[in-house]
Amino acid sequence: MLATLALPRVVVHDLHLFDLESIPYKILAIVPFVTWALYALFGKSKRPIYDFMLLGLIFGLMLAVTHQLTWDASWGSNPPQLHGNLEDKFDPMIESVLLRSAAFISSILTGMVFGGVCSLVALASFNVWSRKHKPRPSKR
Repeated sequence: MLATLALPRVVVHDLHLFDLESIPYKILAIVPFVTWALYALFGKSKRPIYDFMLLGLIFGLMLAVTHQLTWDASWGSNPPQLHGNLEDKFDPMIESVLLRSAAFISSILTGMVFGGVCSLVALASFNVWSRKHKPRPSKR
């Protein structure tokens, strides 16, 4: 499934397994989305918007769950905290729930944005392909 192609990068990033500037990390970051784009360009989906928005949603959910599962390992003893006017306004448990919820929602939105971009590429490709291969009216 296309959505799972991006998960290794998420795990590598969250667990700090590679430097973010390293070649392996860049490959893990770029290849999944290039694959999505190629599939959008050359796939023959009859419902490109639906298909890629669903793909984006699935990826976003997988991203969100992975971030939640790796949260403690990712942040260690220095978890994110609210700052500014909200600093020290909430119980630490409530603050953690708020931040984790924001990360969850952000992950889903990230997936939907990628799905939306790919759906537009797929829709444009589908329209071009459909026009090129439109049956010609018979001459009588």
